[in-house]
Amino acid sequence: MKETIIHLEDVSYTYENSEEKTHPAVHSVNLEVRKGEFLAVLGHNGSGKSTLAKLFNGILVPTSGEVKVEGIPTSDEKRIQDIRKKVGMVFQNPDNQIVATLVEDDVAFGPENLGLAPEEIRKRVDDALRTVGMYDFRLFEPHKLSGGQKQRVAIAGVIAMRTDCIIFDESTAMLDPKGRAEVMETAKKLNEEGITIVFITHFMEEAVQADRIAVMSDGRIIGIDTPKNIFNNETILAKAGIELPPAAKLAKKVRESGISIDNGVLTVEQCAKALFEAAKSAGVID
Repeated sequence: MKETIIHLEDVSYTYENSEEKTHPAVHSVNLEVRKGEFLAVLGHNGSGKSTLAKLFNGILVPTSGEVKVEGIPTSDEKRIQDIRKKVGMVFQNPDNQIVATLVEDDVAFGPENLGLAPEEIRKRVDDALRTVGMYDFRLFEPHKLSGGQKQRVAIAGVIAMRTDCIIFDESTAMLDPKGRAEVMETAKKLNEEGITIVFITHFMEEAVQADRIAVMSDGRIIGIDTPKNIFNNETILAKAGIELPPAAKLAKKVRESGISIDNGVLTVEQCAKALFEAAKSAGVID
């Protein structure tokens, strides 16, 4: 079992301006985020997943229960900067994250606030921009970039802080398909390099690319397992009101037509391979 980087124990959170004080946005959540994993948190709008994201690094502090980041309670105000150095956040709207008039200055903002030496800041900025494929845009004005490019700049800003974990809080929600693919590709690359990724989303095709999926409904985690097990659990899908990913939906229709195809098909690539193998077995192609 991998070490835990974020630990939630019986965590609930109720917004102060909530009209219904007895209905927390997050309710009695227990969760361990493992170091180095890619965890997707899936759920519809209002399920509590974005509130949960903000609890991970102390943007919100639990109304009850406890969140710890590598053993540090997020309720410890004196240690909040230590927590933010370990867990970074990429938000939904990239325009709200831009603080400078040049890309490289925007990425340098966090390291500068750490009081690092200029040469260390320069190295971190260049390394981060290369990691997200935006080094050639370092002298561009952020407002001239596409949504996906802006989001990659925001990710570079978090990388430059050298965090161990990055939370993507519905970071693809406002992007077109190309921008969404760019952000997901970047997240997967960072995970391969050892950074823990928590990816908050309501897109099924994004969630299936994670190691584990935590499904939220009405402020609670109602299931956490591998993508294959989650999307083969009709009870969880029905309770959360979520559908199968498009590729899995197609594979299911193929199975219902009498053609044998693996029930673990979740992605377009897996579906294409399974259909090819089914056609080959049936003698339709050589």
